[in-house]
Amino acid sequence: MAKDKFSRLSERMYGRSSQKENDDEKQAKQRKRYTIYVDRELIDDLNQAHKKVNHDFFPAEVQKSLFLETLIQFGLDNIHEVKERLDSLENQEVESTE
Repeated sequence: MAKDKFSRLSERMYGRSSQKENDDEKQAKQRKRYTIYVDRELIDDLNQAHKKVNHDFFPAEVQKSLFLETLIQFGLDNIHEVKERLDSLENQEVESTE
């Protein structure tokens, strides 16, 4: 009887670990690593903003990848404002080169 109980417990544990492996594999397929070159000052600002958000959400922790994905998604959701900002930046560059 004790052996039967032990085998049932081990089956449950093995089932969980294989489920976690499947979840990890699934997540790896959904994510891909990219390298981009970004202004150092902007990265410093991002790091400071991430640190502040983590402080505001304490004791919970916001992963940096989630923070960046949320910022990017927000930008995509408000693409018209991003275009306006890019247009004004482009106009400023044209004026400064003349």
